[in-house]
Amino acid sequence: MSDYKKILALALMVFWAGSVLEAQVKYQLELWPDGQTYEVSMVSEQDWEPPFNTVASAQVTLRYETGTAFSISDLTSLVPGTVWRRGRVVVAPEENQSYDYVSFGLQEMGARGFVFRKGNKQALFRFRNEEGCTGPVEIVDNASDPFLFPNSQRVKIANYISVAGAGGDAFKGVAGWSADCVRTSSGADHGINEWAYGLIGVYPNPVKDRFSVAYYLGEQYAGQEVYLILSDVYGRELLKENVSGPAGQWEQEFDIREYKAGLYQLRLEKPGTRGQVRRLAKVDWNE
Repeated sequence: MSDYKKILALALMVFWAGSVLEAQVKYQLELWPDGQTYEVSMVSEQDWEPPFNTVASAQVTLRYETGTAFSISDLTSLVPGTVWRRGRVVVAPEENQSYDYVSFGLQEMGARGFVFRKGNKQALFRFRNEEGCTGPVEIVDNASDPFLFPNSQRVKIANYISVAGAGGDAFKGVAGWSADCVRTSSGADHGINEWAYGLIGVYPNPVKDRFSVAYYLGEQYAGQEVYLILSDVYGRELLKENVSGPAGQWEQEFDIREYKAGLYQLRLEKPGTRGQVRRLAKVDWNE
């Protein structure tokens, strides 16, 4: 029998014997200083030497606010010998219409590049949001998320990591729930990222006539040329407002009662950058 099969057989024997140890691995989500690169890591609370460090399967599920523009690119696996792939994106499921969900799954069965040392953090994968800064992104809560299986989409979104040393799923929880490009991560009153600019929210959405846009400008962009641009689904600009000013949080109101019902995009943009995008739904004024 090959070493690989011996490892898997050992893990299965431990699991079926009912000797599953207390879960000992947490996931962590972090945002790079560029405001659009996200990195997912695991933090181990247990030492597992080879072959007990073998991982049979793993999944990480994130969620972000429905209506934000979130486009994943440059997905890079960071553990040697592993490949992570993006799964299905679920948009505003009926159980939780405020959020969209996306899962990432480990493709190899029996991956042995994971390092389990108590207190050690190991990066699993990273990716970029091509739309720039679009607000908070969170790891789902296995205990309380309303879209947990069973659900209307028949999608299993729970986080897990099956480790030979644990005899099964070793996932314990989350070391860092959320990465928010709009806010910093220090203190209860998070404040504004001094290197960034971005959209905070659009309300009401859907809208009949008037809506407000909350946005922020970091110190780096204070006084620089920044625009709020409303466009249709074909990218044609309908409104363009120069919102340059001092650093801080600001709000701008738009009147679109003369526009047809449908989908629109609102973009906060500094010339020469991709900017940040939110989707907006316009309903008929006479409804």
